[in-house]
Amino acid sequence: MSDQPAELDGDLYVVSVAVERGQASELLSRREFDFGDHPNIEPDADGRAARLTMFVSKLQIETLRDEGFIVVPGVNMSARGRERLGEVGQGDRFEGGLTAPKGIGRKIGCDVGGKPS
Repeated sequence: MSDQPAELDGDLYVVSVAVERGQASELLSRREFDFGDHPNIEPDADGRAARLTMFVSKLQIETLRDEGFIVVPGVNMSARGRERLGEVGQGDRFEGGLTAPKGIGRKIGCDVGGKPS
């Protein structure tokens, strides 16, 4: 595997966008951007500006830059996802319920074998 997974049109990148007071709200109100499960805004030390984390395409990065935002691109999350899919096993690792899951989790309301308690 290479250090840089292949890029495809429409891939999403995690980016950090520099925003000043009020700009974060404006970006959050626009329905075209992906902020993940919740917006992540990190204020600067002086509190006048902040960095907003977003998941955007290259076209959206250029749009934001054209609007005057400073965008610091990060990892291509789409390519990373494609790469990580190779780690997912195939088949039924629990053998149709014959093998109990292992680890620190537990199914609430069931014993170790998965049978109702």
